[in-house]
Amino acid sequence: MTSKFEENEQELNAYIQEADQEGLSSDEILEYFTCCFEISQATAYRWLRKLRESNVPIAKQLQKDTLEFKQDANKLIGQAINQLKDNNDPKALLEGLLHSVKLKRELSKL
Repeated sequence: MTSKFEENEQELNAYIQEADQEGLSSDEILEYFTCCFEISQATAYRWLRKLRESNVPIAKQLQKDTLEFKQDANKLIGQAINQLKDNNDPKALLEGLLHSVKLKRELSKL
């Protein structure tokens, strides 16, 4: 006989990933568990802990992918600036620098 957790594990994992992307707090997640699955607060805590532990490899992979993306983007920005320097067009270089600063600022938010 399967437990309520095992029966709903795929749905729970999908919800946890969505909740993390939306920035929901643990309290909001626990409230969802207790209301939708009609479980106690203690069981909801156990489920959340179990789901978080099982999603650690996914989170680490996401961090690794994000870091790799940032490094690639910074490399491409540097190459673009070097090409603009070689063109000897000060206006284009200034515009390129402004855009690269904006991009780097956005990258730092990731």
